[in-house]
Amino acid sequence: MSMVQSDHTAERDAESMAFAKGRVVENEDSVFEFCRPRSVALRSVASDITAHVSAELENRLSARPAGGAGGEPIPAASLPNLQQHQPRNATKDPLEEVSNWLRLLKKGKVAETKTYFPIQQLLLFSMREIDGQVEDCQKDRDLGRLLQDYCRILPFKNVDTGPQGKDDQRRVDIGLYAQGVSDDFSFDSVEVQQDIDYSSTFAVIEVKPDSLAASVRQALAQLLLYSRNMYAMQPNRRFIWGITMCGNEVRTCLFSNDIVFSSSAIDITTAAGRRQFVELLVNFSLCEVDQLGYDPTIRWHPEHNCWAIEGPDTAGKSSGTTTVKTYYSDKQLLSSADELFGRHRRCFLVTDEKPTGNGIAPKFILKDAWPEVEEDPAQDKRSEIRFMRHIATELAQSDVEDLVYPKLHAGDRVHIDANGEVFEDNVKNILGSLFSLRKPDGGSIPFRVHTRVIMGNIGKPLKHVESVHELIVVLGDAMRCHSEILKRCSILHRCITDSNILVVREEGKPVRGLLIDFDSALEVGQVRAPVRSEQTGALPYASINRLLASDVEQTELDDWESLVYLICWYATIGICRDKKDRRHPASMRGLAISKWRNGTPKEIGEAKKDNLETLNGFHSRIIRHFHPNRDIDILQNLVEDLYMDLFQKLDLRKDGTCDGSRYRGTQPMRIRGEDTTPNPFKERLEKKREITTALLATMTEAWKSSRNICIA
Repeated sequence: MSMVQSDHTAERDAESMAFAKGRVVENEDSVFEFCRPRSVALRSVASDITAHVSAELENRLSARPAGGAGGEPIPAASLPNLQQHQPRNATKDPLEEVSNWLRLLKKGKVAETKTYFPIQQLLLFSMREIDGQVEDCQKDRDLGRLLQDYCRILPFKNVDTGPQGKDDQRRVDIGLYAQGVSDDFSFDSVEVQQDIDYSSTFAVIEVKPDSLAASVRQALAQLLLYSRNMYAMQPNRRFIWGITMCGNEVRTCLFSNDIVFSSSAIDITTAAGRRQFVELLVNFSLCEVDQLGYDPTIRWHPEHNCWAIEGPDTAGKSSGTTTVKTYYSDKQLLSSADELFGRHRRCFLVTDEKPTGNGIAPKFILKDAWPEVEEDPAQDKRSEIRFMRHIATELAQSDVEDLVYPKLHAGDRVHIDANGEVFEDNVKNILGSLFSLRKPDGGSIPFRVHTRVIMGNIGKPLKHVESVHELIVVLGDAMRCHSEILKRCSILHRCITDSNILVVREEGKPVRGLLIDFDSALEVGQVRAPVRSEQTGALPYASINRLLASDVEQTELDDWESLVYLICWYATIGICRDKKDRRHPASMRGLAISKWRNGTPKEIGEAKKDNLETLNGFHSRIIRHFHPNRDIDILQNLVEDLYMDLFQKLDLRKDGTCDGSRYRGTQPMRIRGEDTTPNPFKERLEKKREITTALLATMTEAWKSSRNICIA
């Protein structure tokens, strides 16, 4: 692993674990209910298969005086070839290695590397036996219909290796994949995939040599970090499963949008513990795909090399009705769900025309997310669909020059057809009785619903700007739209980040910018309502008030503050047409701006307060370290002007008795003749209109100048 990759991994680990604190519920055995088959008949079949496989396993593992395996050796042809991972002194019967491993576990610690092969063999033996039982059951017509969703839970061949698909080179102990979820297989043979790939990993088994509490916590933390990559690489993933094997203790974990549930330990060295493990595998194999965490309304079509996504055909109609239609997207997403917790937002470029083999010609942006909402859609005043309808109506009448705004094509909550019933895909239905539990920090689990919104605009991520002037035009369009939406609709966006501003290129027109994603938005009168549980805005762009959980009302000033951070971040990385000339975020560790990315929200907020206290300090710590691009001085001037408008506006007065110092900077400043030291953030709210007018004028002037250069 390169030094840059190592630093980047360390940064992501620190960021991830800061968010993970207070989110793990331990010893919650209800997680096993999540994967139990829903139908009574199939549960009975699962129980019978579990009994048979467990009995056969114990028969094979019956201890001989020498500690070996009992029964006849398993024919070599019946299990996949994993010879390259066998210990040098491995016996001819792979299951005997399992027996020897279990015997050593009873005596104490076993090295992680000595555990991989026995676990693989235990999994493969169990699946071979499950296969045989399912194949027999499918000969019965009625049972065959029950088993139509059967899949195999198999280990990847390679162990202790960095998975494919991400630049994160952290090594995974054992990866599992679900054969049959998106592909077909034959009962005649079991051929395992060789390389672990995040795009096809169903779950990860994290191994530790002992069952000490510290080892269990570390194993769980590592699974949590892997889940981020699995969400990012699997557009059809709703939640994640994981397994820890710490010494003789096995725990099953479920990673949801806001919380992690971990079962109590089962002892794999006992027959009862092994039966529970087999039961877990049987249930995984027989349950429906949505119980595995997959989204049955998003499927990969290999014949057309595209995703087929069920979505609403109109705005506001239930996606469980006949108004559903299919949209198609190629493999490359506009943005992926690269996060541990929260909305897990994904954006696809889609068309509603069935592919013919000539690739996808996108017509829309489809956003798939899990926002916090009111359970009753009729009472949900924060519905993005409701906001977008209002925006489209009002901004169609706007006289602002060349205004670009999101145009709603369709949108609604997602419904899933499972076990013959249609239900809304929300966390309450997924978690069942667990939804009523409190998080370890005392908070309630937020109600989230799966939504899809289709917009009639298309664009590319902000990183596709090719010059300083293009960046200014795109950001200028976004903030002019932001201001017009606030003025005409009284809707505050509240999440100005690079992932929410798209670059729009249309033939015959100059580059433009599009502000999207109103999941975090509020009507102005609701701004003091309880905030969503996840951090609004990615950390580098979040406002100081937001990061410090201040009681100061959050307004458009926070969004303009986020714009300042966004410009600084992109200017430091570099606005270079050739990506190799840009700085990698991990290479910026020595710069003050790196503290905007790493640490707790409070630590990041304090760093920003220090960096932006004065213009001179802001320049010396942040602005002077901008990447030496062509025209970077224009961006330096713009961010200084925005800073002065927001934090150091000189012409503000209060009743003619103050020189304006009460409104300046980021730190409380003593005002002569007053008993209290005013908070400048709170004081600036009194002058919000003057400040935002100045900010918009500054941005519009820069937008016009850069737009003329882009057109020329």
